[in-house]
Amino acid sequence: MISEKKFYKLRTSPSDFIVEEIINLKPCKKGKYTLYRLTKKNLDTYEAIKIISKRFNIPLNKISYCGMKDKHSLSIQFLTIPKKFRVESFSEKNIKLQRLFDVNRKLRLGMHLANKFTITLRKMSNSTLEKILSNINFIKTGFIPNYYDSQRFGSIRGAKKKFIFEEIIKKNYEGALKIFLTGKYRKEKGYIKEIKEFIKLNWGNWSACKEFLKEKKKYENFFEIIGYLESNPHDYIGAIKLIRKHLLTLYISAYQSFIWNEAVKKILKDNV
Repeated sequence: MISEKKFYKLRTSPSDFIVEEIINLKPCKKGKYTLYRLTKKNLDTYEAIKIISKRFNIPLNKISYCGMKDKHSLSIQFLTIPKKFRVESFSEKNIKLQRLFDVNRKLRLGMHLANKFTITLRKMSNSTLEKILSNINFIKTGFIPNYYDSQRFGSIRGAKKKFIFEEIIKKNYEGALKIFLTGKYRKEKGYIKEIKEFIKLNWGNWSACKEFLKEKKKYENFFEIIGYLESNPHDYIGAIKLIRKHLLTLYISAYQSFIWNEAVKKILKDNV
């Protein structure tokens, strides 16, 4: 089986991890949407879409895509934008947008056929290469459980084994919101951790939180959510509804992936 120790370097540059989205959309001269190819590096999908939105003055919710692509990669994916916005191709430092053709429907989450990965491993020892080749042969002749890896669970927001969407299902709306507003990531910037720590220590004192946020660099739409809570102190459902749609989608996917992993684990255990 695959060794836990790493004797190679992965992602020394974005081009070491290439993700290419595969779709099947045909041109339609009378289509209401235009299909674009987005090539990006060191940007996640949402950051790239915000650049496009700002450049062409398009509402974020008018830009559709099949899924989020990793920030630490060179990724190629597709977008649809209503034709009426007349968005043209452009290229700058970390992003390139190419206009392709008009289509009769917009892209939706999960609508792509597949993702193609091209991964480069560097500074690999001979023993590691031999192990990889052995594992490839093992996969060809046997099977491996199809688990979701840690990348799917970035949205846990620092709370150990607590999922925002799980708390919503349990109707623990305050708990879900608390994870969103105070859960910290290890690699988050210092000012973001400071904001979340202040909200955690002053939970319920929304006026103080709002005043604190006024002096800080903007992060997500925390100021809007805290302002809503100041006027509606116990309406946690209303506050959750203000969380941006793309983030809520990630939280749903993370919890679905966790359930899948647990189900696979149980099936394997019951059949050993």
